Amino acid sequence: MASPAMPPLPGLFAPPILRSTIDRLASHLNPLPPSSSGLEESLQTLHRALLRVTETIPAETQCSPDLMSQLRDVAYAADDLVDELEYRALQQRVEEMAEASANQTTTGGLNLSVFQVFQTGENDAANQPAIPSQPSGESSVTTSGGTAVNQDGGGSSLPVSDGAGAGGEGEGNQTNGATGKRGSNMRRSRSSLTLCSCFHGRDGLTKDPKVGASSNSIQAPEHTERRPRRGSSLTLFKLLRSVSSKIIKWRRKEVGHRQVGGDAMDQKTGSPDTLRDDASGNRFNQDQDYPSFTQNDAKLQADGVAMNEASGSSDSMHKDDEGTSDQVTNSQQQEISYEELIAKRMKKIVEQLDFISCQLKDALNIPNMDNDLSRPPEKPNSCRITSTIKQGEVYGRDGEREQLVRMLLDSGDGEENVPIIAIFGAGGVGKTTLAQYAYGDKRVEKYFHSRVWICASDDINVMRIAGVILGPPVTNRVDEISQLEKLDFLEGILKEELKGKRFLLVLDDVESIEWTTRFAAIKSGQKGSKIVITARREEVVDEEVRRNKIFLEGLKGDDFCLFFRKCAFGDEDPDKHLELQRIGKEVAEKLKGLPLAAKVVGGLLQANLDGGHWRNILRSELWELAEDPYDIMPSSRLGYQHLPSHLQWCFAYCSAFPRGYPFDVDKLINIWIAQGLVQSKEMNKRPEDVGREYVDDLVSRSYLEIPNYTKSYWRRRYHVMHDLLHELAVSVCLDECLVYEARELGIMPKTIRHLSVSQWAELNCLCECESLRTLIVNSKHGIDFGGLRSIRVLDLSYSYMSQLPDGISHLIHLRYLDLSGNSIHSLPESLCRLYHLQTLIVPDICHRLPKGVTNLINLRHLSASDQAVSWIAEIGKLTCLQELKEFHVRIVRGHDIGQLKNMRELRGELCIQSLEDVGSKEEAIEARLKDKIHIENLQLKWSRWIRKKNRPDAQEILECLQPPPVLKVLELHWFRGAQSPSWLATQSLQSLQSIYLRGCERWQRLPPLGQLPVLEVLHMESMDVVVDEGDAVIEMFPALKELWFVDMSVLFEGISLEDPGRKFFHHLRKLKALNCSKVKGLPPLSMLSSLEELEVKRCPDLESELPECLKVLTSLSSLKMSAPKLTYFPGEVMRYLKHLEVDCCSDLSCWLVEENDEAGTSSLFSLSIIGTPLPTGPVLMRYLTSLRELKIDNISKLTSFTTQQKRWFKDLSSLEELCISNCKSLIALPMELQELPSLEKLAITYCPMIRAFPRGLPTSLKKLDIWGCNPALIAEWEGEKAPDWVKRIPYKSIY
Repeated sequence: MASPAMPPLPGLFAPPILRSTIDRLASHLNPLPPSSSGLEESLQTLHRALLRVTETIPAETQCSPDLMSQLRDVAYAADDLVDELEYRALQQRVEEMAEASANQTTTGGLNLSVFQVFQTGENDAANQPAIPSQPSGESSVTTSGGTAVNQDGGGSSLPVSDGAGAGGEGEGNQTNGATGKRGSNMRRSRSSLTLCSCFHGRDGLTKDPKVGASSNSIQAPEHTERRPRRGSSLTLFKLLRSVSSKIIKWRRKEVGHRQVGGDAMDQKTGSPDTLRDDASGNRFNQDQDYPSFTQNDAKLQADGVAMNEASGSSDSMHKDDEGTSDQVTNSQQQEISYEELIAKRMKKIVEQLDFISCQLKDALNIPNMDNDLSRPPEKPNSCRITSTIKQGEVYGRDGEREQLVRMLLDSGDGEENVPIIAIFGAGGVGKTTLAQYAYGDKRVEKYFHSRVWICASDDINVMRIAGVILGPPVTNRVDEISQLEKLDFLEGILKEELKGKRFLLVLDDVESIEWTTRFAAIKSGQKGSKIVITARREEVVDEEVRRNKIFLEGLKGDDFCLFFRKCAFGDEDPDKHLELQRIGKEVAEKLKGLPLAAKVVGGLLQANLDGGHWRNILRSELWELAEDPYDIMPSSRLGYQHLPSHLQWCFAYCSAFPRGYPFDVDKLINIWIAQGLVQSKEMNKRPEDVGREYVDDLVSRSYLEIPNYTKSYWRRRYHVMHDLLHELAVSVCLDECLVYEARELGIMPKTIRHLSVSQWAELNCLCECESLRTLIVNSKHGIDFGGLRSIRVLDLSYSYMSQLPDGISHLIHLRYLDLSGNSIHSLPESLCRLYHLQTLIVPDICHRLPKGVTNLINLRHLSASDQAVSWIAEIGKLTCLQELKEFHVRIVRGHDIGQLKNMRELRGELCIQSLEDVGSKEEAIEARLKDKIHIENLQLKWSRWIRKKNRPDAQEILECLQPPPVLKVLELHWFRGAQSPSWLATQSLQSLQSIYLRGCERWQRLPPLGQLPVLEVLHMESMDVVVDEGDAVIEMFPALKELWFVDMSVLFEGISLEDPGRKFFHHLRKLKALNCSKVKGLPPLSMLSSLEELEVKRCPDLESELPECLKVLTSLSSLKMSAPKLTYFPGEVMRYLKHLEVDCCSDLSCWLVEENDEAGTSSLFSLSIIGTPLPTGPVLMRYLTSLRELKIDNISKLTSFTTQQKRWFKDLSSLEELCISNCKSLIALPMELQELPSLEKLAITYCPMIRAFPRGLPTSLKKLDIWGCNPALIAEWEGEKAPDWVKRIPYKSIY
């Protein structure tokens, strides 16, 4: 009986939420005089209260659960409040950008320099937008500038223009400029006013109840919308006067409603529960107090009318009086009343924070302390694990592995059902590791036609399992499987996938007998198929299966000691720590030989190689909680308690996902960031980089593992969590995280913030889950998005959706949205009002994104099809975007290359297509590629087939596209200028590792690329150039490893062999020259002693050096050659060659063999003979018997095989793949094919003259392809007419 995992820890996520809120507030609050609104003072008070309570939270001692629960609730309330204020500021910034873009359009062309103000906060009056009118789209334009908070856990902000004319003084000061003290303060620090200025009456933030989707905005009359916009503040002031009466009427109507809300708020108590009620009832909601969240639909418009009626005012109470100062004063007074509502909400939060802070101080005897807003933040506890057990490295299980492999390779004759092999043992004893150990064994891999590994968790998403088995195309079968039950679906796809094959199916971590009974009945496979299950309890299988089992116990003796020592010391030498070795032996005795416990506790010990730390672990009271010898919970609890706090939060959050869930590492990190769990104080570190460090730390401590998937696209991308550690995570945050597995979602605890709903559960109750911050739904659903008021993470992947509702815009706090795996072809425009959104993942079948997607100014990660991304107009507004693989220049507004100007965060790879459409060198300068310091791979591509007249400014444009100096990979395709750019010189790009030059046909000379110090790859294609290397350098191409010439001629100048002190291509590993009319100036091939791969085809200058140079290139492992004049080939070369391809060597008739060379020394395992006579003579038996792959292609004169060649075929005992194709004269195949014991793949294609096929083929054959041969013979092997031995081949294609 295992001990309980761990008592729940209420308020576990309160500290990171508090820190995130503090950081965000600090980014807005600077030492400034309080504004007329007083909101700055309220925010300062809130900030100080947050700091006070954060200082009192104990790092080690556990507080009262009730107190921590209160802290949790108030932390979430404060976070929501700040988030809503930021949303308002973000909305203003988006509207100002839209207005600036519209103004630029009317003045003729788009000048992107205006966006520099929004990014940097520079006070450029000429470029700052004036009070904006209504832009295109769904929301109107506000006037006050704001700050877009880059929600990366570090609290950074993006200050923007205040937008109130040149000086930003608002309505009253537009005509006389910005000369007052307030304007000066705004110039000093715009970001400090972000959350405050959006509530000032001077900012003109109003609401027209007749406008459904427009909120906090000024709607211009229709006649002003058609006017050309001018940039002057005076013109816009006149425009503002024309609509002021309309504004005042709404403001006066709104007073009654706000006062009612304020009175109701005063009547509430100050408890955490009522505080949450306040947050949901009085926040800026979608249909009442916060007009920014109203939606453009009939229901919400009706709500707006009802709100006006409730206020008790009418339009007749006021007359239209344009432009009077009284109107401005009245609007300011009523805006302040609205501001007071927000201040009251802050006040309640501050009172709760102060109450909790006092309670914590009293409980922990903490003295009072003064708070300083500039106090340096506490650095998170971090440590580094130097090494861990390598993937696939197993200690002490050789005997069990051999036993399991023998059971798997047993033919199973006489058994009707597929045999089941069960591996039983305690949790953490290594059942999964043993199964993986055998699963990856070469003998097992070769024996089975197909292998499938499934984590048999009862709540795992079947679509993901199907992806493991079938690959990505399964996601297109949504409609087909939407009504199927889980096990029925899995059983169905397995039967289809494994039909006619000898398969191995592993069901890992089985807890229900239903799994084994279902899959044991699969009879579609060949004899010899096996099913392996791992389970803790024998009750999950019947009595018959229990007789065919392996029972694992803990590791014994030296095996466990060696394993634990590796876990505890890593790369350190244990002999240097004798005292620690003694303590470690005592700790190891408590682990009872459990490998998982050894990894968890070993990682804990390795974090601090200090005797005191190790003794504390040894003496921990948690060891006494074990209820049986194999109880792993004490060790896992011990490891968790000693994790740094940031790892505790991230590990515990993983309990919001189902058991056995495959974590996409990048997605997991972005989810952590969205929840505020990734917090870095280092300005030069992205939150994604910090999150990656968190993942690496959890992997090194064995809290996350790399699973064993067979599909290559799943490898290294996904991690999993051991089921016992998942149980620990669940127990830690039981009150906040819930994985719901039932069909109907019943009454859910109000404390739940993170919810994952299992397959086919009813989601009717989700409308009541206003406090949820995470929702993961991978099933059919009907979610009311209006009820998810606090949601930050929404994962709807593989949930059978065909349309995303417009109500998605209600989720104003949303930062992460995953829609992958659905049949969604288009997205609603309302999505573009989610201004906090950081990560958006859409299905690949969605080829167009909404027009307003560039309003998502906090978007950091956009996963969509290349086509969808390429058609985003004005993508340059997404300044936080981290990846943009392709950018297509078009002669369309919003697709100019200048869009890249402010996208300074782009990193990784960037490909710029259609550069011939760049308008001018000024546009090229606007892109500022040189400033993209995070770009490592830059591809500059002109269109190949559009043969426009050479532009006179083509060279200037290329010069203006200078890459950043840290660039590692550069590609230039089809540039038609006359010469290479000056920045390609050595001093400009010292970090270049790879250069690809293609189709630069007019270039005549290249700069001295051989002087680039770290250049490893040089690829040139379709050119005719001279490479000038000079003569002053001692070593040329000092780091070059790969050199490619394709369809070109090249001359290297400056390479002289007379100076023995100079080195050339000293590290060259690969040389390829294909279809080159001239290759001059290179050192002789025989001097390239480090060469490992050589491919020479249709290149006379290098062909002349063959084959003599091959005798001295003893490092050569791969040779591909096409030399029509070649008459002989030295057989001894095959002693070190592994791959050999001989193409179009029609005169090659002699394969030489040295008499003193002993047989059996060949390393050649792959041979391709193309358009060349087959080898004959002693070379066959001397060097060609170890082949594993043989390809015979396009030998027109081959009619049959000689007796010697047939005997050679018989001796190819290692041959696994054989392909004979395009041999038009071939009449007969060698009958010896049926004697090849290792043959797995056979392809006979386009050999129409063959009269007979072999009467049998080896039983090892897994794949047979016969195409384009004698129709009569093909008919004998097709369908039901085929011989039985053909039907048994699992993969075949005959036509």
